[in-house]
Amino acid sequence: MEGMASLLLIGLAACLLGWSIYTRVRNLERSFEVEPKPSFLAKAIQETVAVAGGIYVALTALAAFLKTQVPSVTLWGFTFDPLAALALILAILQPFIMKPAE
Repeated sequence: MEGMASLLLIGLAACLLGWSIYTRVRNLERSFEVEPKPSFLAKAIQETVAVAGGIYVALTALAAFLKTQVPSVTLWGFTFDPLAALALILAILQPFIMKPAE
């Protein structure tokens, strides 16, 4: 029981630390009037999600047009839509396939 109490105390301390940091960040955000600058990583993630979403919509529209049912797939305990997985894979491969114009 003593180990459980110390684990609970450590968990409570971690939660309080996280809450404190969150509150400090929120207070600092309110005190500064600064426009955030998007990073290259944030822009790359945003573009990848946008491309994957566009591919997914196109694949879903194609499946609906062809009147096909795409079953869900379970792999390693995770159930997912194969069209969404295919769209994400194609979005990840897209920069390697289509080089930017020079």
